[in-house]
Amino acid sequence: MNTSDEVRIFRRAFAVFLAVLGLIALGGGRLAYMQFGDTDAASSSDDEVCLTALRGNIYDRNGYLLAVSTVLYDVGLAPRQVLDKEIMADRLAPLLGAPRSQVLELLQRDEPYVQLQRGVTADLLSKIASLGVSGLQAEARPSRSYPHGSLAANVLGFVTDDGEAVYGLESYYDDLLRGHNGARRVVHDVLGG
Repeated sequence: MNTSDEVRIFRRAFAVFLAVLGLIALGGGRLAYMQFGDTDAASSSDDEVCLTALRGNIYDRNGYLLAVSTVLYDVGLAPRQVLDKEIMADRLAPLLGAPRSQVLELLQRDEPYVQLQRGVTADLLSKIASLGVSGLQAEARPSRSYPHGSLAANVLGFVTDDGEAVYGLESYYDDLLRGHNGARRVVHDVLGG
């Protein structure tokens, strides 16, 4: 191999090296722009989700649970989106513990939304969702329950459906039991994921 061939190979290798280096710089510049550049576009893809605090539990001195907060769901649907109302009424009625005729009447309404049932557990909600109900909607809401029923009800007090503590320990320690709502920042990528 003579000197002119070596110089030609060296020049080609150097040109390829410069092209690769240019592509790396271009990619790095693009990454820097996406990270630090267009802040208006970046902020428009951020969402802040409110995290509602569950009310604290109440225990007796031996550690037995006297009051507990759970999450229940108010379940409804859009009747106009349900295609076969007869079959869906057959499937929903046993889960809701309601007569088939009552469920069918709800499904046949010409309204944008009807409430199927209030205070549904997460387990029952997943069973309803597994039916593939079109237009199903569930709204979470905190609920207070007392595992031992009316035991010490006068001492414990109670919490209304609106979350207001009334009487007893529920009212006295309301600031501690209520907790503090939080927030979570959700950032979406360009594809919305």
